[in-house]
Amino acid sequence: MSILHRTLRRITPFAARRAIAQARRAIADKLSGIDAQIVRPGAASFEAPLQISLAQPIFETPTSHGKIINLERAAALLSAAQIPPGGVFSFWSIVGAPTPARGFAMGRAIVADEVSQDVGGGLCQISGLIYELGLRAGLDIVERHAHSRDLYTDETRFAPLGLDATVGYAFKDLRLRNSHGVPISFSFAIASDRIEARLHASAPIVAHRLDVVRDEAPTYRLVTVTRYSPDGVSQLIGANRYAIQTP
Repeated sequence: MSILHRTLRRITPFAARRAIAQARRAIADKLSGIDAQIVRPGAASFEAPLQISLAQPIFETPTSHGKIINLERAAALLSAAQIPPGGVFSFWSIVGAPTPARGFAMGRAIVADEVSQDVGGGLCQISGLIYELGLRAGLDIVERHAHSRDLYTDETRFAPLGLDATVGYAFKDLRLRNSHGVPISFSFAIASDRIEARLHASAPIVAHRLDVVRDEAPTYRLVTVTRYSPDGVSQLIGANRYAIQTP
């Protein structure tokens, strides 16, 4: 990010930056044609069998109560969407703006590269689960953003490094394309100490294998993810560099 860009970002009100980002994304989606493929909120049928599931712990923290509220609210919205063949799942197109009026609470978040609190904080755990589910189900990754910093130790980490997906309303989305010939949908189970995400489809989906390699450096961690299809074909998903959190 250039000095001019950082200066403009600092002096521009957040609401204005969000409005600009929304307008830019809307225009880009129209021009690319992806707007017509993005799934909007709607009723999903849960008659489809469970194909793949993943679970992660929810650790108790001073902000975990708000985080669970946010996860439950997002899960209810995400469960009411069905992604048809060729359709694009967009996290924010389904969840919508995380505001108090829509039932979202304060939770832990990263604001301007600093650990803070914000309305809707903690949603990255459910977006990360969906991202990993998508990888294992062989979905096409349209848009995903890794965190810039590793804030956790191996003891406090709830999502595998390299399989995270940060989301910021209007700025960073998670988008997956359904590459299968049948619709898919998600469902969730959330407790005070655990969240489970499930992918449903009417036809069998054989899970892909993920190979996650982490290289350590003094100030960062480099994580490379490779996906292997059931017939052994490999696909380099990407390499992400995470700055190491310092005390």
